[in-house]
Amino acid sequence: MADIRSQPANKNFLSPFGYKFSIKKTPTMNWFVQSVVLPSVNLNRTTIPTPFIQLPIPGDHIEFGNLEVTFRVDENMDNYLELYNWMQSLGFPDNFDQYKNIAPKMRGALSGNSDSLTGDSIYSDATLLILSSNMNPITEITFIDVFPVGLSQLSFNSQLTDVQYIEATVTFTHRKFNIKQL
Repeated sequence: MADIRSQPANKNFLSPFGYKFSIKKTPTMNWFVQSVVLPSVNLNRTTIPTPFIQLPIPGDHIEFGNLEVTFRVDENMDNYLELYNWMQSLGFPDNFDQYKNIAPKMRGALSGNSDSLTGDSIYSDATLLILSSNMNPITEITFIDVFPVGLSQLSFNSQLTDVQYIEATVTFTHRKFNIKQL
């Protein structure tokens, strides 16, 4: 029989419907978010050799998986273009002028100036609020220094019999994320 003191205070399960997600740099996309995948967290490991076995010990680096967000594309494609233009400015595929607006902020970031990492720079912060069964915020997950690294294809199809609105998935990388119980 379990000890009464070892029972959890809250016995409700986490609902996949109870969340709010936002990224400062993409206000239009935030409105149409359909799903968010909380990234994996991995701690590397190392081993100590012994005459008999390799003893595993915890490593010293945490690796975070990618943040994936699926959203419905609005009719004017404004939310898709927010992400597309952000990626264009990071990759400057046509000319160096595409990078001109964020280059000074990038130099500041690389030189350790943390002010360059906020606002309208190459990075943005993101927040995932987890809601209780009563739809009240209970956990806040803050993603630090988010930027897009992938934007899925859009599939148009005139053979569908019902309207299935177009969705896209954007993949973000980030420096880390912090979890705070509210």
